Amino acid sequence: MGSLQEHKSNSYNFQSPDDTSSLEMLHRLTGTEGEPMVAVKPTLSMSLALSPFTLTALTTNSTPLNYSCFISDQGSRGLYFQAFETERFEFLLNFTLCGGLDISFNFLTSSEKVPGNAYFDNFLTIDDLLSIDYEAGSKWVKASDERSRATKTMEWLFDPLLSQTKAICEKLLNLPGIDKLVTGNPVQSLDEQCLEFFNPLNLRRLLNTYWKRWHRNCPVIHPPSFDPSQAPAELVLVLALIGACVSKYPNDAQNARKWLEPVERLVFALPWLSRETQGSQADPTLTRYTKLRILQTAVLMCALQTWEGSEKAKERVRKLRYPYVAQASQELAYHQPDEQIGSDLAATLRHWDEFIFEEQILRTKTYIFLLDTAFTIFNMTPPRITVPDLDFPFSYPDICFHAHSGHEFFQAVQQICPNYRIYRETNIHEVIQMLCDTTNTTAFDSFPEISDLGGFILISDLLFLFTKYDYATFQFFRQMAIIVE
Repeated sequence: MGSLQEHKSNSYNFQSPDDTSSLEMLHRLTGTEGEPMVAVKPTLSMSLALSPFTLTALTTNSTPLNYSCFISDQGSRGLYFQAFETERFEFLLNFTLCGGLDISFNFLTSSEKVPGNAYFDNFLTIDDLLSIDYEAGSKWVKASDERSRATKTMEWLFDPLLSQTKAICEKLLNLPGIDKLVTGNPVQSLDEQCLEFFNPLNLRRLLNTYWKRWHRNCPVIHPPSFDPSQAPAELVLVLALIGACVSKYPNDAQNARKWLEPVERLVFALPWLSRETQGSQADPTLTRYTKLRILQTAVLMCALQTWEGSEKAKERVRKLRYPYVAQASQELAYHQPDEQIGSDLAATLRHWDEFIFEEQILRTKTYIFLLDTAFTIFNMTPPRITVPDLDFPFSYPDICFHAHSGHEFFQAVQQICPNYRIYRETNIHEVIQMLCDTTNTTAFDSFPEISDLGGFILISDLLFLFTKYDYATFQFFRQMAIIVE
């Protein structure tokens, strides 16, 4: 595979044709495209990730989790797992009965509601993921009305995210039928509403909220290497909408929901997802880097509409949009980097960029599978991804994935899961075959450490097999998941 720089240089740029009339207000403010954003280097997060498609939030531990305490004394042959102390299925009941990303995933169990328990605040955030202060962004919301238009214009003019604001506004305002899709303040024009919500300062605030309050639920993007000023506008747009939906300010979610359907149309009109727009030959400009970003945008958009969209939008995503995502996921193959990564420092440093790129592919495919099983379990939709499609290994634990460099990653692996590299030699579907082999009574003895996410993938695989071979058993598990008290 070529260098990551080659992938980035060919990243897709699906800019709509310039329409000065639709962006007249914005072009009056500035004619510059902005300058590249300087990459921010956050510190390594020690928090565990929650998946929006798993039940890992059942934990009610009152202290941050320590990976080392879960490693078995048997070393590489022991099972690495997270022990849950559950009083009731509170999270599952809330997850199935309530709607909205924030209510469903940022949920406090009864033990976490105890006064003085500060664990939940730490559990929700990825510490110092971005250098931009979240509270400072919050203060901007309160003071926004007090600043003059001239002040705002100057702030936007020199903001690195100005180019993203222009791209987002162009794409949305040029969308056919946008006037009928977006209903908002009748006093403001659609141009003004769009610019007010997606201006550079508000974009940054919402992106910061995404990282702090929801990224942990679906960690498919590598935060340290993600540059919002250079990322595809569709991806930035989806991240900002998710951030708005989990924001502490209700007006953010209210404003975001009116843009959900237009953004959904933009995302699924992208090449590779909109198959009817493609010719018989594959587009050579769609590099693996481009496909990864498209796939990440699509799965996050599906999650966003599934928990925030209308009933029609939810059904449309399950039946019409998601099948394209599942098909694209199977077409984007994971390539195993150098086998010495994680065990040899020199190899880890030499192949770091390639490794973290492939790890994002692996994680994206993993969470698409988990979304697939969620649709099957809770909505009785036919599975789109089968066990043989899981021809890739388990991902490294989240604390390793969030490393900023090969050296930091190597240190995390050596401290937390030094034998995990051995587990990477076996694909997920091969592990499932071992578990389903009734003649193999020592299957678990051959397992090295496995993360909580890996454990839930195995559970999801087995539930999938129930849906295919034992419908009655699957119905039992489904009723246990939905009807809980």
